Amino acid sequence: MNTGQMMLVIGAFGLLGMISVNMRMATFQGSQSITTNVHSQEAITIARSILDAMQTKPFDFACNTKQVVRLSDLTSPSALGPAYGEYYPAFNDVDDFNNQVYRSPNPGMTPSPSLPNALRSTEGYTVKCDVKYVTPSNPSIVSSTATFSKRATVTVYNKFSSDTLRMSYIAAY
Repeated sequence: MNTGQMMLVIGAFGLLGMISVNMRMATFQGSQSITTNVHSQEAITIARSILDAMQTKPFDFACNTKQVVRLSDLTSPSALGPAYGEYYPAFNDVDDFNNQVYRSPNPGMTPSPSLPNALRSTEGYTVKCDVKYVTPSNPSIVSSTATFSKRATVTVYNKFSSDTLRMSYIAAY
């Protein structure tokens, strides 16, 4: 083999090595994308499940006992959240979800009865719920007084992903 042929063989091995490294990187990035997509899909399922549970509840506790409700009958903004002794899933209105935090059970642990079903077979998720009165004409503006509109927001975090999912819905009376 002469020098020219030797240079071609060395160049071919170098090119083969570069292709091999690029293929490995592409495979790694593809598997990383699949993992991220799995966590994102699971987070959407969890958030949707909790929002669905919220949507089955009456607007306010006052709506459970009266047909015609005045703004002064509604729960004050500072009192949004569950009453003493109230736990999920036995909430009686939308605002009982305010300031609730749910975490996936640790592996091998028995889930609490107050843990939403969507979190029971997951790992590494934290869900935070926020319910605020909002201005009816512009639901992105939080109201410091009671209104006939509430925005419920569910935020889902996962320790295996840097993505955070936030979903909201407007409850109106």
